[in-house]
Amino acid sequence: MFKESTKNTTNTWKVKAIERRKELTKERKRNKELRSSRDNWKCKYKELSKRISKVAEGNIANSLTESYKPDRYKYSCVLITLCIKLLSYSGSSLRSSRHFIAQLYIVLEFETFDIPSHTTIRMWACKLGYYQNEFNCIDEGDWSLIVDESVSLGENRVLLVLGLRLDQWDFKYAARSQDIEVLHFGVSPKWKSEEISSILEGIMDKINVKYVVSDKGNNLMKSYKISDLLHIPDCTHALAKALEHYCKKCEEASSFLSQCGLLRQKWNMGKKTVYMPPSQRKKARFHNLAPITDWAKKVLIIIDTLPDEIQLHLSFLHEKQQWINEFDWINKMIQSINVILKTNGFNNKTYVDISKKIAARRLNKQEISCYGENFLIEIDNYLSSLDKIASCEQTLFCCSDIIESTFGRMKYRTSPNTPFGMTEFALAIASLGKSYNKEQVTQIMETVKEKDIKEWKADNLPPSLFEKKRALLGENFGEEIYLN
Repeated sequence: MFKESTKNTTNTWKVKAIERRKELTKERKRNKELRSSRDNWKCKYKELSKRISKVAEGNIANSLTESYKPDRYKYSCVLITLCIKLLSYSGSSLRSSRHFIAQLYIVLEFETFDIPSHTTIRMWACKLGYYQNEFNCIDEGDWSLIVDESVSLGENRVLLVLGLRLDQWDFKYAARSQDIEVLHFGVSPKWKSEEISSILEGIMDKINVKYVVSDKGNNLMKSYKISDLLHIPDCTHALAKALEHYCKKCEEASSFLSQCGLLRQKWNMGKKTVYMPPSQRKKARFHNLAPITDWAKKVLIIIDTLPDEIQLHLSFLHEKQQWINEFDWINKMIQSINVILKTNGFNNKTYVDISKKIAARRLNKQEISCYGENFLIEIDNYLSSLDKIASCEQTLFCCSDIIESTFGRMKYRTSPNTPFGMTEFALAIASLGKSYNKEQVTQIMETVKEKDIKEWKADNLPPSLFEKKRALLGENFGEEIYLN
């Protein structure tokens, strides 16, 4: 009986083992099929990816090199637009733009194509700027002018007039390059008020100018008076001027800034550079004093942990701590007011908001010196002058930062010591920040000729120092100089 039960048990396990072996064999077969199927799909995916990338590469290559080209041009509209965008938004130089295109071809593994030279890209930018300056159609409506006379190169100075369409401006952010139009661009050794007035009146014949925003330069102010134009003082310059008056009249401030300047001279090189105060701007040096205040406040927190020699040199910070605290709230006050005026403009609401900030600061009289109070009075006077101009429902645009940044682009692209002075590349300033589609690029490239640029240069740019020297010393003078 025992033998029979053992035999039955053995047979049962045999059956189970056979069934299990069949299941495993079936699973191994299925896994093999799945692996094969997966490998097949991998190959198909790789082949399809290669095919798609080749098509995409071909499309990019065709867009850059073989898409629609303006008449008598070997380069496509897409490539021309790309080069202009590089100049506008990346801040790259002409040669850097050319190298970028070359590297783009290499990275995307394009076949060898013609790459535009830096002089070709320069001419494209000049043509776009010339068209923007000469043929741009200005819409009717209410406009604000932004005027400045700046950028001195050699004997020449630039007068720039920008326009902002007020009836389409919603005061949600500060003005950008794409929001403004270049209405005039001129170069002269000296700009007299009568000349500026003549230019402004020519613009006023074309559009309805409500007011003009600028700093209080003497020649500009006289020209507005001649042209009977309403002037809105720029908020950035007004606040910076109030800060400058504060720093010059306050002996504590002058002493603090002088000692910071001496430390910068001593610690400009070497191991002590890490402790050096931040530097001021060479021009308009009272525009960026906030970093110095931040430095002083942070150094006072850790001054006890610094080496004894450094503590000795920085001991004046303890003496100036009360002034540093005052200067800190002054900088924060300027920053908050600028944010309000640059973004929302000036109206009754912003006037009330800023007045509340000033009143809240005046509540704690112990923290305000007589110089700090004079600073607040200057802000009050500036706001009151704007309030007299603004009507109940009108919002004033009162910031000219956009023209300063536009000039900044020009300064960045032009060497201050160049013997060639202002060149026709200054025209490119009118094209920076603008959006152009294929049709517009085609029209501009086919409309503006190289001779137009040369004629504009002859009519608007006085002879440069290099040209005067060549006329004096002969045509062979300066042949070794590499012309940009």
